[in-house]
Amino acid sequence: MEKKILIDYGWCQITFEDQKYFITFDEGAAVVNMKKYEISELQMKIAIGSETNAEKIAFILQKKV
Repeated sequence: MEKKILIDYGWCQITFEDQKYFITFDEGAAVVNMKKYEISELQMKIAIGSETNAEKIAFILQKKV
């Protein structure tokens, strides 16, 4: 299982592993709480386009849970 970091914005990473795309980001406030979500190829392409787009995807994923 090789993990490839596609982009690292500091507060979040877009990765590729096991033929799937993931976004991992800090969901916490005062305490670091890293969460990892599987995303689609389209979401990955949008997220690596800009940090603002990655933030929007992270926000949407937080609201789904």
